[in-house]
Amino acid sequence: MTAKTDEAAWGAVRRNFDDRDIITLTAVAGFTNCSNRVAEALHLLPEPPGERIGFQPDDTANMNITG
Repeated sequence: MTAKTDEAAWGAVRRNFDDRDIITLTAVAGFTNCSNRVAEALHLLPEPPGERIGFQPDDTANMNITG
């Protein structure tokens, strides 16, 4: 089911959002979908919260991080 073919769904969207909001939501959903597909194709793992991804085994050992 999509809003394109479901008049009730499209009506609910139109009642709650204006044209600018619908375009923004569509763009964000499209970008998220694209980024997820690229990440999946590259077999990337999600970045742990509060950490960064180490690209090499010793990547974090060579970083000059001052806190």
